[in-house]
Amino acid sequence: MREMGKQAVMNTGNKYFGSLNNMKSFFAKCLASKKTVILLFALFFLSGVFLFRDYGISPDEDIERYTGLINYVHVMGPAMRASESEAVRATAEHAPKLATHGDRYYGVALQCIMIFIEHLFNFQMALRDIYLMRHAFVFLNYFIAGVCFYLIIKRRFCNGALPLLGALAFILYPRFFGEAFYNIKDSLFFSWMVISGYFALRWLEDRKIKNYFFAAAALAVAINTRILGLSLLLLASAFAVIISIRKNDAFLRAAGQPLALFGLTLVFWVLITPFLWENPVKNIIETFVHFKDFENWTGTHFYMGEMISRHVPWHYIPVWMGITIPIPYIAMFFAGVAVIAVKAAGRLKKEIAMRDEIAAGDVDDELELNDLEALDTGGGEGGFTGAERGAHLYDLFMAALFFCTLFGYIILRITMYEGWRHAYGIYFPFVYIAVYGLGAAITFFKNKHIALRRIGACAIFASFAFLFGWIIVNHPYEYVYFNSIGRMVAERNFALDYWMVSHADLIRYALANDSRPRLVISGFNYHVQILKEDEIERLSWVGRPDSADYRLQDTRVPYDQRKPPEGYVVYASIIVDGMKISMIYKNTTINSMHAEIDPDAENNIIRITSSRDDGDHDALIDGDPATRWTTRWPRQPGDFIMVEFAEPVDYDCFSFGSDDESANDISQEFNVHISPDGIRGMTTPIIAIDGGYRMALETGPYRLIVFESSAASADVWSIGELQFGYIKR
Repeated sequence: MREMGKQAVMNTGNKYFGSLNNMKSFFAKCLASKKTVILLFALFFLSGVFLFRDYGISPDEDIERYTGLINYVHVMGPAMRASESEAVRATAEHAPKLATHGDRYYGVALQCIMIFIEHLFNFQMALRDIYLMRHAFVFLNYFIAGVCFYLIIKRRFCNGALPLLGALAFILYPRFFGEAFYNIKDSLFFSWMVISGYFALRWLEDRKIKNYFFAAAALAVAINTRILGLSLLLLASAFAVIISIRKNDAFLRAAGQPLALFGLTLVFWVLITPFLWENPVKNIIETFVHFKDFENWTGTHFYMGEMISRHVPWHYIPVWMGITIPIPYIAMFFAGVAVIAVKAAGRLKKEIAMRDEIAAGDVDDELELNDLEALDTGGGEGGFTGAERGAHLYDLFMAALFFCTLFGYIILRITMYEGWRHAYGIYFPFVYIAVYGLGAAITFFKNKHIALRRIGACAIFASFAFLFGWIIVNHPYEYVYFNSIGRMVAERNFALDYWMVSHADLIRYALANDSRPRLVISGFNYHVQILKEDEIERLSWVGRPDSADYRLQDTRVPYDQRKPPEGYVVYASIIVDGMKISMIYKNTTINSMHAEIDPDAENNIIRITSSRDDGDHDALIDGDPATRWTTRWPRQPGDFIMVEFAEPVDYDCFSFGSDDESANDISQEFNVHISPDGIRGMTTPIIAIDGGYRMALETGPYRLIVFESSAASADVWSIGELQFGYIKR
């Protein structure tokens, strides 16, 4: 009986562990299944389809669109001017010349694809639709990059679960997932670093003609998007030379192949960069000279509790990466670096020993040379599921790309804006090495105790599940992700939503909870481009915070400067992980009166003149506070702007609307003269009100109004948007 009971327990245990093994085998097959991969990327794609409308807008989106439009008109101008559409002809006529455009050095080949779509709609798409289209386009590039990254991991590690886990690591990084919709420059550059990296590695594996063309075309797009894409071309060329030398190739072959790729990439780059067409050599040199300090930016940004300049300290990129990349990714990265270094040292040691034996004549030359070639291509060792062609090449290439790029940024002190977005390309080799480290960990635990294997599997699952859940809970603010270390210090020491993408949601909140027909906002006005038309119609913008109903506050300044100013209270905040990433303050001192702007006032204006008549007077009534009339010289007493109406008006208030950046250019010391007929006139007292100024009218309706500066200043005098209206009590 005792033996029978013992046998029964053993049988039960065998069935239990057998079922566990069957379950393990089932999950392993699922992770390696093509259907699972297709399902993952289908869900990834659908997430973009459903989520691209949820994000606000960054200032670079408008800048990139404008530069793209100028490049597009430079190419398509003749056809546009002959178009039957008046809107198309007007777009071509009003576009500045590319040769004199300040941002002519920036490549915008990808932007021109979206300008082409606007052209198909005769440049009459609503602004909101334009920027939503661009958000979808940025995500599409990111999705393609995800597919290419999966293919890189699959080629390196063959089949098994690791390629799928690598794809998950790529997709579930919250910060990049969020920026993959609105970051029109840095996210696109990262995407094309991955795409061009895939084709460059294919070219290094096999120098077929088609691989030359694919690699050169992809590299050209990466370089066009950001000039730093050149680093990938240089590294691929250097690796090609090293491989040829190790294989004892003839000089022409060793030098000719990388030169062919370099030349073909240069040709493609010139073809997709209109600025280079007129004089490629001269303009390429100009481009490099312009970018030698990476942009003539003189601003400051918030880092480690201080406002710093563009010349960032050496630790800037490592710190930003250390606080914004998930801790498991960082741990796996260091594991990957260690394993790559150990295996590279082992291969080098073995190669030196083999060459010494060949030199001594102790072994067969042909046999051992074949073994050396296997070392070059990864044959014989190095793979987790059986090393395939190019495995060693992939590992060393990615390690070189990461460390050369990182040290290049540090040594050259390349300009940085907020965050580490200018260095996003470095994340491509980083995440590859992290996946390598994950594969090494899986291999290490494969033959260990079953409990350790299960703990490791649960840790991997928990990490991805946490990131997935974090994205869902914090959508659409994934782009402010900080890891558990960064979260403890980020709010008080780093810029959070440095592009103020969340401000569009704060504006929507104010519109939804304030019943007044028009709200006056102080802050950057580019957020309105993602709002709906009925929302935009209710908004006015001013540069003076003390005259606004609401004031937007960002986190690009020290923590103690984010408090509501006198007369304001916190109206709403957007909080992620307990951190306030942006705020909107409400003015509590101007509720007794309110200015209602007349949107039809501009239709009654027949003439605008000024003391500086070469100024852009049309900018005063174009509906965009960012475009300004300006004296273009230091402010002097007697500077004036004069507005003449076709029919008499009785407006008792006006506003000098402007964006936040030009708020200092609005004169605070001026007189107002009005005249009913252009002959008689008088000076009228003015007082500040919400959204502008109130005039004390004593002479009745007027047809002429003059704004005259009464004091000197080192600042220019400019007006973003001249608006007229009435006081509502």
